[in-house]
Amino acid sequence: IEPDESKDLWGGVSLTKSEYDPCPQGWKVPVVSADNKHPFGFVTSAAAVVDDVQKGLRYTTSDNKTIWFPYTGERTRSEGLIARTARGGNYWTGTFDSLFEKTASGKKQVHELYKYMQFKANGTKYLTDYKRQQYVATGLAVRCVKE
Repeated sequence: IEPDESKDLWGGVSLTKSEYDPCPQGWKVPVVSADNKHPFGFVTSAAAVVDDVQKGLRYTTSDNKTIWFPYTGERTRSEGLIARTARGGNYWTGTFDSLFEKTASGKKQVHELYKYMQFKANGTKYLTDYKRQQYVATGLAVRCVKE
């Protein structure tokens, strides 16, 4: 795979399912839309409840359907260890992003990242971040959505 091709492995650029998409037929990895709407942005604190018995976040839609987001943790990119499994969830999107930063020597360094959704349980409330980016070597959960 060429470096530029890796930016569309899960359809974040072409908006089409590729052979690398881990979801079954008829489903796909969700992507952040062109107008920057996050695929999990519908999850609001007013309609979500942290469930420490079942270990996850239960979201109730306006038509009274329940969507379950289990605590997932992650596989760390450096050691390959499982971490942060007890109080939150991390879900990939198919949307590639880059982070540019200056090093101590003043040079620009580019990090190849993908966007994801993270929620952290905080008592009965939760904190959600839709602007997160993560290195592709980090192992996060994939939440498939219907095509």
